[in-house]
Amino acid sequence: MRLQLFEFGDLEFMPKFIRHGITEFLAEVSRRTDPYFPTRGRLRELLEVSGDAKLIVLGAGSGGGIFETLTELPANLEIRLTDIHPPTDFIRPADPRVTYDPRSVDARAIPPDLRGVRVFYSSFHHLDLVSAREVLAAAERDGAPIAVFEGTPRTAQGVIASLLVLPLSLIMMPLVRPFRFSRLFWTYVIPVFPLVLTWDALASTLRTSTPTEFAKLTQGLDRHRWESGYLRGPRGEQILFLIGQPQAQKQNPRLGEGVGSEKS
Repeated sequence: MRLQLFEFGDLEFMPKFIRHGITEFLAEVSRRTDPYFPTRGRLRELLEVSGDAKLIVLGAGSGGGIFETLTELPANLEIRLTDIHPPTDFIRPADPRVTYDPRSVDARAIPPDLRGVRVFYSSFHHLDLVSAREVLAAAERDGAPIAVFEGTPRTAQGVIASLLVLPLSLIMMPLVRPFRFSRLFWTYVIPVFPLVLTWDALASTLRTSTPTEFAKLTQGLDRHRWESGYLRGPRGEQILFLIGQPQAQKQNPRLGEGVGSEKS
């Protein structure tokens, strides 16, 4: 059963250094482990089918997931990162295609100038089911292709992986960039980050939907063709996906090849 637990990173009153510390840690782990490797081909194919030259990354945080995919994306693609709380000290990669929108962007009402394929990397589970439905309905209303990728499957494997975040944070925190002495203080002197990260990882896992729940969430959004399932990584990773394409677009024959995929 999906549990709508709170995450510290979502709380409005959380200090900015904690919120950004969470996203910076997650981005560093993603850069070093590349858990979203299985999504590269799917995202590239979705872009090719849609013909869009712009990718809108929603809930981008510090860019985890999308940065590891850059080498697989078209050279002429414009990549715009967005977030409800955009970081003010974001360090952009050495890639001229990537910019961070300084506005607070709500995925339920995206500014009209942000047109293109929409993608979530490990952030869609932050939405409650009402907001999640509104985000998908907005993509359908705007005729925008959308892809959701989640690396926190609600499985026994996912729960075990979330608990391993505690020792992982103690090992990797000095490697997180940009380097901050304050982050070390709140890790090794007062262990705020290890505890917060572990709770948020477990809460993320228990909040993540299943393909069956995605099928229910997209019922009635008939102007898009929806497919969901799990992608398998080379190290046994399970990446949950949901992909929606306007019905008018040519069908991408590979979109339904994930393990346990469903169509609607």
